[in-house]
Amino acid sequence: MMDNRILWILALRSCQRRRPTCNTRKLAASRLFQGTVAWMAPELLLAQPMTPGDVRAEIFSLGVVFFELLTGQHPFVTGRLTATQITARITHNDRVSLAKILPQTSRDLVAFTETMMAYNADDRYQNLDELLLDLERLLDGQPVRARRIS
Repeated sequence: MMDNRILWILALRSCQRRRPTCNTRKLAASRLFQGTVAWMAPELLLAQPMTPGDVRAEIFSLGVVFFELLTGQHPFVTGRLTATQITARITHNDRVSLAKILPQTSRDLVAFTETMMAYNADDRYQNLDELLLDLERLLDGQPVRARRIS
């Protein structure tokens, strides 16, 4: 039986090997994007320019999914909200805290999750290598390098 840690690491490494299939520069310039609003990074919703190959928006989305797996709920969506309301919550960083939902959660797990979902792309993991290093540290019971953003 394969350890769940190995599955996480393999899944993230396979994502790391993939290259974008669309022209992100053209996409950003045209202000068009694809995806589901509830999992989109603030910079996408605000139509900010993106550099081709920048994975920080995907890291944000991964953080939202990770939050949902841990808590069973979405960090920005509570109740029935319209796409406009969800967009406003994400672009104003109005989310539920992991520590509030799961108060016994370790500081490192909170820091890891919050770093993936940081409002500012510069405060997130800058690439999948950084994320993987902290994930491996987290799974091995070692302190993560990420710290909570205040």
